[in-house]
Amino acid sequence: MEELYMPGLLVIVLIGFAALFIVLQRIVGVPKDMKAFAKNFSNIAMATTMSIPIIAIIAMYTMIP
Repeated sequence: MEELYMPGLLVIVLIGFAALFIVLQRIVGVPKDMKAFAKNFSNIAMATTMSIPIIAIIAMYTMIP
């Protein structure tokens, strides 16, 4: 079990960084007429970016003895 702490922590930290940068990209420097497009794009990016780490967490969960 202890062998999965570091990879799990790394995956969780990377999820946080990805979410932070996607949200910042949506907020900062987007013209008013492109706000709706940026919001839709960031929602798609968030779902796509979070799928791989969620799969990694599930795979680590299956490795627990």
